[in-house]
Amino acid sequence: MPASSFPKLEDKISLLKQQKHKLRQRFLWRSILVSTIATSLLTATIIPHGQIKHPSQVQIEGTNLIAETTIHHLLNIQYPEFIWQIPSQKLSQNLESIPPIADTRINKQLFPPVLQVFIQERNPVAVAISASGNNLGFLDAQGIWLDPKYYEDSGTKIVIGGLKVLNFQSSYSSVWSEVYRLIKAYPSIKILEVRWDNSHNLYLKTSLGTVYLGSDLSYLEKQFTAMASLKNLPNHLQLSQIYYIDLTNPERYSIQKYPER
Repeated sequence: MPASSFPKLEDKISLLKQQKHKLRQRFLWRSILVSTIATSLLTATIIPHGQIKHPSQVQIEGTNLIAETTIHHLLNIQYPEFIWQIPSQKLSQNLESIPPIADTRINKQLFPPVLQVFIQERNPVAVAISASGNNLGFLDAQGIWLDPKYYEDSGTKIVIGGLKVLNFQSSYSSVWSEVYRLIKAYPSIKILEVRWDNSHNLYLKTSLGTVYLGSDLSYLEKQFTAMASLKNLPNHLQLSQIYYIDLTNPERYSIQKYPER
């Protein structure tokens, strides 16, 4: 082949490369144009309808004791608001700022625009009176104080089952949590009241009478076991004669009687 034919071949190859490059550019720009148009059309469709305009678009699930009006107040949504601009984490923090709410989850539904709010409430298990005697409230199983004001608007009656806690303070939360666990674990003895005195001694009002547990609570499990073993005590002694049962030493408990008249 003559040497003069090589430049012509190179020119053809170069021309083909240029044509391919131009085709790729056209394809790229065409894809960008189609994508832009599609995005614009989608945005034009969504924007007029992607707003939360009314509390009816907020679906609340999991509330049994807390009024939905309280939930809406805590959410503090400024209507109307685009659903994708609503800060889910901040709303969860708002809800979990009150003790009766243990956990939350928030989902956003775009079509139709709906904000789904899932709530896990704390369950009141006892009526409680504070150590000052000025505050009446509820306790959950972990010893979290639940103010009645959060339930006032719900119209739901809170059923506790007669269990009361007296002279409660926040430092007793862990003790109460263990006491409540044992109350559930030993149902043979009916516990009506849990009370602390000013010296942090613990008393239980039971179906057998008053039981004195003292301040050393490392024996709690053994003390409840000892109480359960006394369930037949009424067969041997009139309960009206019992002043209190001393279980400070659960292995050598004693029964204090009222003085004879």
